[in-house]
Amino acid sequence: MGVEYCSCDLLNFMVMPSVFRAYPSWSFWTAFGIVFGILFPWSAAGAQPDYIQYHKEILKCEQRFLYDDHIPKALEEYRAVFERYPKPFAKDCFIAVQLACFIGDKAGAEYFFHRAFQRGVCWYAMMRAPSVKKILDADRVYKDRIELLYKQEYPLFCRTINYRLRDTLIRMKRLDDSLKSLITGTKGEELQKREKRHRDAIEANTRKLMELTDRHGFLGDNVVGLMDNTIPGLERYYDDPRYIYGLRSLVDQLYYHHSCCYFMAPGRLQEALRNGEILPAMYASIYEWAYLDLKEKRPELTLCGPVGEQCEHYNICPVLPDSEKSKNIAEVNRYRLAIGLAPVDHYERRKKFQKETGVRLLYGMFDIY
Repeated sequence: MGVEYCSCDLLNFMVMPSVFRAYPSWSFWTAFGIVFGILFPWSAAGAQPDYIQYHKEILKCEQRFLYDDHIPKALEEYRAVFERYPKPFAKDCFIAVQLACFIGDKAGAEYFFHRAFQRGVCWYAMMRAPSVKKILDADRVYKDRIELLYKQEYPLFCRTINYRLRDTLIRMKRLDDSLKSLITGTKGEELQKREKRHRDAIEANTRKLMELTDRHGFLGDNVVGLMDNTIPGLERYYDDPRYIYGLRSLVDQLYYHHSCCYFMAPGRLQEALRNGEILPAMYASIYEWAYLDLKEKRPELTLCGPVGEQCEHYNICPVLPDSEKSKNIAEVNRYRLAIGLAPVDHYERRKKFQKETGVRLLYGMFDIY
């Protein structure tokens, strides 16, 4: 008989050393919890995948090329993750495509193109990525094959979108933006009138968003698609190519502009996080933005009702002043890892890799996702 290992021995022998090399500041039990989640991603209650564990697995994939400088191994692990989870996030599929193209792995890239198109990455976004454009422009036959794949898979994604909800969200965003733009440059009584009109609009948007979310669940990319004008629909908005290339969400701005969207039902966003409907960075930023508004005593907070105290600190909200950021980075990283969000140093490595290679790793509003 062969040597038998208990699960802890196996974790220590095979996995734990690489985790400690990547994140030497982690405690044993922090690392153990993450590795355990990676090896056993399903909840004990059944076969429903837990997407917090998905995000922890994605961090492990990123570790391979950000810390270990091993893109082929990262691609191997990305593929394994995408096979285990039915709804991989569009940005992760897009990153994998870019990495495969960056090292010239056409065969591997074809699989990731397939997954990216299935998850809503459009052709325009693909051709904005330098490594993708380079490999497609260099091989017409290969490019034709990938274009055919796009024409087969992307329309299938579009059919899953609720266009009525999508058009409603776009109209809500347009109203918010148009009234906010009218505030700029005004003073005195006119400024007060315009500010009130904007406040009234975002309060109406908040009530509408909560009503729609009660009926349809979190209105994320799986329900309404990305901010992408190649998606057919009655409402057309945001022609800026940076938004399309950045895989911008349609719903995050509505949460940012009215904190009661979080405070009225925090459990709804937590459920969306676990079910794969929202990225950890979006969740954390909405959470911190809401509590920042609370501290600033914004007038719209009268709509919220009772509000609990802030318990977590993620240091990711783009408008969070330094004075409001936690100085305890170890604690911040614990809160981040608990929801599948990358540690602070990991984020810095993403920025560095993106700048050096042209492979885009940061997405969404403010490039923090």
